[in-house]
Amino acid sequence: MDAEKIVQDLTRRFSAPLPEFYNRRIVFWHDEDQKFESQIDDLELNNVKIIKLTGSNQFAVKKLLTVEDTTSNYLVYCPISYDSPEKNWLINVELYSGEPFRADIYTAWMDEIGLVQSPNYRELIKRYSKFFNAKDRRNKIIAMADKIEKPAHIHLAVMAAICGVKEISPNAIIRSVLEAGLVNDENSIYQSFINYEVDTAFWQLISQGTGYKNTSLAELAAHILLTATTRTMNKDNLAGLERFISIPHQSFCFDFVSEWIHCDEYDSYRMLAEYIEEELKLFNRFNSLNIEAIYDTEVFPCISSIILIKLMTDIKNQIIPSELILTSNEKRRTMLWYKNVSCYYEGLIAIANMQGFFTDHAVGFHLAEAKEIWKAYTTDYYKMDQYYRQFHCAFQKSLTVSNDMLDDLFKHVADKVEALYSGWYLTQLSDNWTSVSGEDLEKHGYIPDIKRQVDFYSDHISSADSRIFVIISDALRYEVAVSLSEQLRRETQSEVAIDSM
Repeated sequence: MDAEKIVQDLTRRFSAPLPEFYNRRIVFWHDEDQKFESQIDDLELNNVKIIKLTGSNQFAVKKLLTVEDTTSNYLVYCPISYDSPEKNWLINVELYSGEPFRADIYTAWMDEIGLVQSPNYRELIKRYSKFFNAKDRRNKIIAMADKIEKPAHIHLAVMAAICGVKEISPNAIIRSVLEAGLVNDENSIYQSFINYEVDTAFWQLISQGTGYKNTSLAELAAHILLTATTRTMNKDNLAGLERFISIPHQSFCFDFVSEWIHCDEYDSYRMLAEYIEEELKLFNRFNSLNIEAIYDTEVFPCISSIILIKLMTDIKNQIIPSELILTSNEKRRTMLWYKNVSCYYEGLIAIANMQGFFTDHAVGFHLAEAKEIWKAYTTDYYKMDQYYRQFHCAFQKSLTVSNDMLDDLFKHVADKVEALYSGWYLTQLSDNWTSVSGEDLEKHGYIPDIKRQVDFYSDHISSADSRIFVIISDALRYEVAVSLSEQLRRETQSEVAIDSM
């Protein structure tokens, strides 16, 4: 700031209306860096006396201002910095004199940003002078100035501006840094932190929030993810990785991960999590645990595949853990990684239901009359056809997903499905139907007491008192019609009835 500008600002300050009960103005000019000390003697202000503090004349100046001359306007130039307010003999005069005057670049930047002219703010602006020295960078701080409520927010604002985020949010800053890479020397954001000397503040932020004490971005990522994992997994299952875990900071890490996982763009998190999985060999670790120990954990994507591998392996080995399949699906279906493997879960649910049907009808089908089998099919037996269709819909979807770890195992699951459906259900139900319907079919050509298609018009159309629409489908399976009726009832809130013939 040049001398002319200084005179203009000081003149404006002394010309301003005095507060009530004041009869003169005293302005303290702070210049701890002593950049204007050589100019103070040549400074001329109309109707203003100028005093220069030397470090040994404070008492004399205080006596002058408070006793000897209580009517003149004074500019008190102060090139001295005090360790504490108690050492400033003029503090009481300064406090009632109003806002001090400064004429350096830091003051200009603080005014531009809209910061209060306080020593704490000034210290940080000066500390990050290399950052604030560019107009475009100051503009980024100005854009978030309304969120700067205390000096500590300056650290966050500088980091946020470098990261390109619009909020002074620790989570957003940490996430941006990790997204830029886990190798310190190759991370452009972190290198900018070093360049503008905000890296120390960054690691202090990290230590306070996550408990991580070192300065490796790769270790930081592992620390956050593993600490978050302890919220949903027994920490004993992470034995040997204690250096990456801080239980007191579990909440911060868990909330940080949850926020990142459930944002619109989560691919960066997936890549980071997969990197940590590989570096720490977490797939093998989690694969050695039982399903109940891991199915609550969303932090690592490999867990979704591990659960399915375990379930499919059991089925391949002639074990169908129906309850565990349903429980695992219920636990996982709201998690991020579920949609990537949902078709496999849908297929396993279908086979779990098929196994449940098999268990309920383990003795086979031994009804004595055809009409009893017909009734049993329309109330119960059709469900096996439904489960079978649901499995094959899921299997078709899996062909478009192409998961190398799961596809071969899913084919073994399909073999088990065929054994249950064709080898047991169709064979035994067909045998029962054939044995009890043959006599009626031979004698009448149809089964008495079961509605016939030839009577559809007379039963439903001819006597109707309103318009009726008939949709004809070639060989519509009864179980599909049941699904359709349930969907219509659910989506239209209508009364829906289903019958057979």
